[in-house]
Amino acid sequence: MLKLPEGALDILGKGLVLDIAISPDGGTLAVGGFRALIFYELSTMLPITVWETPVRRLTYSNDGQLLATSNGNGCVKVWDVQHGKCVSKKNLSMARMFGARRKVIHQLAFSPNKQYLAASNGRDYTIEVWNPETGEPVITLYDDINTEHGSCSVVRPIAFSPDSHMLACASPEGFLVETERKKDFISLWNLESRELITCLKGFPNFLYSLCFSDCGKFLAAGAQNGVVQVWNVARECLHREYSANGNSAMHVSYSEEGILRATETSRYNSYINVWDMESGETLYTYLEDKKFGINAFHFTHGSRLGIATPSEFHVWNAENSNLQKVAHLHIDPPTALAFSPNANILVGGYWDESIMFWDTARFIDGTPVTKKHTESKNGSETLIELSEQQPIVFKPKGPVNSLTVTNTGKVCATSIEETACHVWEVQPAIGKSQDFIHLQTDSELVLTTSFTPPTAPDETVLSPNANLLICSDDEGLLYVWDTQRKELLCTLVADTDHIRSLIISPDSKKLLSISSEGPNACLWTIPDGERINEFQGDDTGVAAFSPDSRTIACVLRGEIMLWDIATREFLLKLPIRQGSWDSLAFSPCGRYLASGAYVLPDGSIVGEMPVNLWNISTRETVTTFFGHTRSIDSLEFSSDGTVLASGSIDGTIVLWDMKPYL
Repeated sequence: MLKLPEGALDILGKGLVLDIAISPDGGTLAVGGFRALIFYELSTMLPITVWETPVRRLTYSNDGQLLATSNGNGCVKVWDVQHGKCVSKKNLSMARMFGARRKVIHQLAFSPNKQYLAASNGRDYTIEVWNPETGEPVITLYDDINTEHGSCSVVRPIAFSPDSHMLACASPEGFLVETERKKDFISLWNLESRELITCLKGFPNFLYSLCFSDCGKFLAAGAQNGVVQVWNVARECLHREYSANGNSAMHVSYSEEGILRATETSRYNSYINVWDMESGETLYTYLEDKKFGINAFHFTHGSRLGIATPSEFHVWNAENSNLQKVAHLHIDPPTALAFSPNANILVGGYWDESIMFWDTARFIDGTPVTKKHTESKNGSETLIELSEQQPIVFKPKGPVNSLTVTNTGKVCATSIEETACHVWEVQPAIGKSQDFIHLQTDSELVLTTSFTPPTAPDETVLSPNANLLICSDDEGLLYVWDTQRKELLCTLVADTDHIRSLIISPDSKKLLSISSEGPNACLWTIPDGERINEFQGDDTGVAAFSPDSRTIACVLRGEIMLWDIATREFLLKLPIRQGSWDSLAFSPCGRYLASGAYVLPDGSIVGEMPVNLWNISTRETVTTFFGHTRSIDSLEFSSDGTVLASGSIDGTIVLWDMKPYL
């Protein structure tokens, strides 16, 4: 499926889902993410083809011949769907008040005649309209608003009239404040004369969606708090108002029969209701058992609803109330990685409250990756056949913060559920006599201990031997919990309100706490809790211990610094040439250091993120791998150092071959 990067052994997962779209003919589901755009046949939910392009937003033209995608950096591509070719590419000049790194597109929309393509910015109220095939600009709409918080994310829905002569868009009324959403009004623009036709006012709150009826006489607007209004466009007056219950966002859509329907979504993306607005009947309800359980959804022609969760696709059809459900590998980003002692299994902890076990034995025993030779229109090429394996999944309560695999093969993980810190163990543990299949049939996830600090916990970490749990709260206190005796050993005061990260040395005797304020990093002995050193580091919380627990590597102002723990002296600095770093890991031999990027040199957070392998003694880069499109948050070497695993916000884990560099 996904193209294998140079130097990689495998890719685990297909990438986090950011947006989906059902083709106008109802035959295809397009799934966009940071890694690629993947098309699935809707009837079978089997993958058809893959386009290796990062996608944050996507939309089809009305006839399904064109597809527009945005990548998260303000770049919009228009594709010929049948031939899989990029017709045009345009870098939008958006986010004028926030700078180049804030070009986040909220919505893309084709006009029915395909002469116009419009994009609304998700960081301010800018809209650009241009010819999708030539890239020639048509009109750019700004609103002179007072933005009090540059980090806010706004929703500005757009819609074309059926005759393609008019563009409707939401405009802000008054101030745009991050903590308080004000009400909107609708601006109607004539695309031929480039002039404002009128403004429709009277909305009680914030708008989420717009849709013209097929006859063009009516414009439906979905708002906050379950409100839907229908306006008579010619008369410029309110025709009808509907209301659903609750504090929800309404996304409107007319069916081919002219029936107005809407999806009602919760603030925390935990449920979706499909409403027939005229009758007030609920046609379909999808309910998740946790907040933010829905990654993306698409409601089209008032009849088809596609939903992507972290583990499944759901497709509902209004014509026959048919529901399709299928598991997928577009999994959430990993938060932690750990290899089993023999490196046959890679364990990952994930945002979506899951622990996954991946089979990596074939890369340790030297089994080659299968290659397939194919002929294409562009000539001969060699494709990599990836494993497409389904991981073994366990579901703890709460997002997984840290995990460890002990020398005896015991797999343990920590999670935070509201006010409690949990420690979980997969039993029976992985031992030399147990293989991947045995784990699948006989293992279960067991809650071994829980600790509830006086105030809500922020971060947790488990010692390598799984005997100690360290958690921090929002008052700068650190709690050392004995997981075996189930008792609190000591409480540490970090002199700061917020701890960004907690790291325990391989010998389980030292704790590094990194805060948002100075001193940025404190070094403690555990379990007694003596503070033995303080030194500066970035508030990013990026650091790592050497395998012998004698050296600390940390990131300071974008540079990697190494410190001797015993002498408390600065050892060396590694030169930085490629952006800023979000993860560090020493090789088992201690001679190499791996670093994963989160920002490129030009300030971009989307692109080819490097994984650097450094020779510590020479301070030189041994090699650089490129296989992720977003921040690399976790790195882990296998016990023999032959494999390096990198986990990214793009929702994939890449296994890198270290044997050529040992």
